[in-house]
Amino acid sequence: RLTDLVIHVPGERVLFLPEQDRLTARLTVGLVAIDEGLHETFRSARAVRIALSGGLDAKRPSGINLYCRVRLPAAAQSVTAVVSDDAAAAVGGAHLRMSAAPAMGSDILGLSLYSLSEDSVWVEVPVGVAAGAGDDQPASTTIGPAMKSLFEPGEKVACGFRMSGGAPSGAATGSVPGAPAGPRLLQLIVLREDAPVREKRIDIEGPTADLVKTLLPVEGLASGDYVLAVREILPDQVIDRGTTSFRIR
Repeated sequence: RLTDLVIHVPGERVLFLPEQDRLTARLTVGLVAIDEGLHETFRSARAVRIALSGGLDAKRPSGINLYCRVRLPAAAQSVTAVVSDDAAAAVGGAHLRMSAAPAMGSDILGLSLYSLSEDSVWVEVPVGVAAGAGDDQPASTTIGPAMKSLFEPGEKVACGFRMSGGAPSGAATGSVPGAPAGPRLLQLIVLREDAPVREKRIDIEGPTADLVKTLLPVEGLASGDYVLAVREILPDQVIDRGTTSFRIR
């Protein structure tokens, strides 16, 4: 399965120092994946240099999203990420358990939550074991919403994902089992302790592989743990398409 691994680092945790008339941070990013049999399935360690535009007075980002596109086995995986700040001599880590990949056409792909109240620098981390190597060119970056799972009260939250399977049912190829022809109706439900507290319905037009992006109704929710469930409403049944968890601080 093709997977985008994203590591969110709060901007204040990264030390930017003057270097050639620009504020620059130097990080080393390590990723290791193992399966349930404790066999290593992926390893990467790369040095990344982030140079901010705007000279020495450049605004420091509120967050940094380090992303790496990798291929992993379809079986369940355990992924460990370690980020070290070379200038600050600081190290942070995170651990992620990934369930087995669903059968193609049964679920949605890449269900993620984003903060629209926080802009982050997105930095692509090349795959491979070559920490410290390379021509020392600044990493390619873009500015966009921060991908997170922990939010402040009142923070604007959006979700994004792709519908798997390609064209709607009834097309010549790439049909999704159980999906009707034409527009598809999705139900987004925010659950707390399995009880629904918010709901939103959206119509999906056109090819189902298109990226879906929508605001999430989280206004007024109390602090605590929640689950976002995405369901598809068919004429004769409702199908669970995917879930992701989040927390309000």
